[in-house]
Amino acid sequence: MRNQAGSNWIVKASVFSLSTTLAGIVSGLVFSFVGSVVPIDIRLAFASLLSLVGIVIASLELGGRRLQLLQCNRETPQNWVHKGPIHWAIQNGLALGSGFANRLGFWLWYVIPAGAFFVGIPLYGAILYGVYGFVRGVMVWVLIYGPAKKYGEEFGDRLIGYNRVARLITTGQLLLLGIVTAVVVGL
Repeated sequence: MRNQAGSNWIVKASVFSLSTTLAGIVSGLVFSFVGSVVPIDIRLAFASLLSLVGIVIASLELGGRRLQLLQCNRETPQNWVHKGPIHWAIQNGLALGSGFANRLGFWLWYVIPAGAFFVGIPLYGAILYGVYGFVRGVMVWVLIYGPAKKYGEEFGDRLIGYNRVARLITTGQLLLLGIVTAVVVGL
């Protein structure tokens, strides 16, 4: 019985990971395809503008002013859980892999869809966003087989305790990316 329960987790986790990756790939294809029909000079101008927005947001955040993220600030709908574990894994994976269908933690996330749009090459957008979806989906394996299994709920509490550090790091990355984009694209 224990082996069957263990393999059931493996199936659910695998479906979830595949769903997040697929959602990322499809999202990247869509954003890049839309970007491909927008002339390059308009994409570059928009990239310049967004690099400035990123620099301002990051500067304000690093200066101690928290800005409310533009997002669908919601958890997984509870009715998805009642559809069964495989359906839940698929729906939740698709929502998390797309990124924009649920709660976001950091302003840096907006670089993913913007990057896919600006590159304007569907294959590259699919790879960029697909990696995001993959990383998001693979984290379930850390929860199943990693430190969370060893430390239980204490591990989750530890991770939440690092939110401030993670926010600082991602905000610094946003600032750096905004500056590099402004220099490369040219304002």
